[in-house]
Amino acid sequence: MKKIYECGLIPFLIAFLILTGKAGAFETNKLLPDDGGAYEYFGWGVAISGDTAIVGAPQDHHDGGGSGSVYIFYRNHEGTGNWGQVKKLTTSDAATTSAFGRYIAIDGDTAIVGAHLNDFNGTDSGSAYIFSCDHGGTDNWGQVKKITAADGAAGDTFGLSVSLSGDLAIVGAYSDDDNGEDSGSAYIFSRDHGGADNWGQVKKIIAIDGAEDDHFGSAVSIDGATAIVGAYFDETDYIPHGSAYIFYQAQGGPNNWGQVKKLTAGDKAFGDQFGLRVSINGDTAVEQEDGTSACVNCLMGCECGARSILGFWRRVSSCLLYTSDAADDY
Repeated sequence: MKKIYECGLIPFLIAFLILTGKAGAFETNKLLPDDGGAYEYFGWGVAISGDTAIVGAPQDHHDGGGSGSVYIFYRNHEGTGNWGQVKKLTTSDAATTSAFGRYIAIDGDTAIVGAHLNDFNGTDSGSAYIFSCDHGGTDNWGQVKKITAADGAAGDTFGLSVSLSGDLAIVGAYSDDDNGEDSGSAYIFSRDHGGADNWGQVKKIIAIDGAEDDHFGSAVSIDGATAIVGAYFDETDYIPHGSAYIFYQAQGGPNNWGQVKKLTAGDKAFGDQFGLRVSINGDTAVEQEDGTSACVNCLMGCECGARSILGFWRRVSSCLLYTSDAADDY
């Protein structure tokens, strides 16, 4: 399995391509931009799909300080086994301090890039951009659409988290205020909603029990008709430990994207930041917590997950997975 790793503690100016297997992990390529410079934070955001890798440089000065950029790499480009750069992406309305490229995702021939400090709907309201491989020419990776929240406002930071799955995208706005200041929200977009390649908004989702400072939308992931959203500062009895929420596309009606489950760690403790990072694949979800109190055996943060059996999401273990019943043999 191929992975590109990013450091969650300090921004490296490089990205590494790692192959993992039974024999362990080894580096195959060190990725660098053709026009890289100091303090561009190349490698802050990374994603991969098949033979295409995408790497963000959110502090690139291409269109002014902190405007940001993204680079596309192909496997076997300019040599067998070589991951060569084929395109540098910027936006049609690039502006300083937008942080374009800090959060990115790719699925097949479509990519989404967040610019959570873009000022389209007010200062730091945020936006995201859709790119398609052959839009404007073969391997051109042209911009198809700029997407923003229908109710976007200053300080929402829409685009702080992004994810793609086929014709669907989800974008987090972790400082949105619907359930109180910085309670957070997320938005679902569909490729042809409102017209061909329009990527129109179909639903805004918030936590049923959302509250001030939850930062719901700090992390998002989507796979088919299921989405997961992290709220790393959610609290119980005034103790912030974090949580994550599962949503189904048809829950409550067509394209309603209703909440079906709230996930928390069984050993939750103050400052865990459970839900700081989330990912979903089929019926399995993974969340990351960032505190040492609940993860002392995991060194610098551990991953906890959930699995759905017949629609029920259950925990499997404190550091790996959840389960629905004993028959799962996890």
